Amino acid sequence: MLSRRAPLFYLPLLVAPPLALTWAQNQSIGLVEEIDGGVRATNGGRARALALGADILLGERLRSDGRGGCAIRFEDDTLFDIGAGSDVVIDGFVYAGGSSLFSAQVVVGGFRFLTGQIAALSPSRFMVATPAGVIGVRGTHVAGSVDGETLEAMLLESEDEDAG
Repeated sequence: MLSRRAPLFYLPLLVAPPLALTWAQNQSIGLVEEIDGGVRATNGGRARALALGADILLGERLRSDGRGGCAIRFEDDTLFDIGAGSDVVIDGFVYAGGSSLFSAQVVVGGFRFLTGQIAALSPSRFMVATPAGVIGVRGTHVAGSVDGETLEAMLLESEDEDAG
């Protein structure tokens, strides 16, 4: 008799992870602060044009056209800019004390970021991956460009002495 009920007992465990993943992917983790030209966000097969003030969702792929770009402020005050012709995926974001995490993949194009509180709270858990390697920065301002498997990156002087 137990064997017949066991599958029903496990049903919530099988359904809960996909629901949790869907909820996490619909969670706003930042806002578009500046936008120029066309930038689209795709997530789970759904695409939308970004506009000033638009939410950025966990797991979204952001693609700018040849003249587009945008600046995003995440909940921890990380600023992340993507330039024209860029393709970036925001694949990890948790802002929760010592277990905080920021993870993005820059597939192609220009980018710039100024780290926020996540880099201060969990420095080893702030990462930006590119085809050429992973950038793990501990509280600074970085700009770079990815073209195929070539990465050009530079550390920039902070515009704000109190920043990350």
